[in-house]
Amino acid sequence: MRRLIDRLLKLINRRRVRKGKAPLSLERAERALDVADDAAVLADGLLADAIRVSRAVREGRAPAADDVASMIADAETLCHLLRSIRR
Repeated sequence: MRRLIDRLLKLINRRRVRKGKAPLSLERAERALDVADDAAVLADGLLADAIRVSRAVREGRAPAADDVASMIADAETLCHLLRSIRR
């Protein structure tokens, strides 16, 4: 995993330097990778909740309140994480 991060960081920094930006540090790249991993887990949960809610609506039932609440919470957290990646 460390080699993969080093190779990705090398490619990213090569592109950043060409664009006139400062290179990323290894710590910052690892932090961004952790945030992206957390975002992927949240997106997966959000999709599962959305499927359950959609199925309930399609079958003419009211969706479970915890599924809807979970979707809202996951969406808010996902938006927060994605904003933090941009910084």
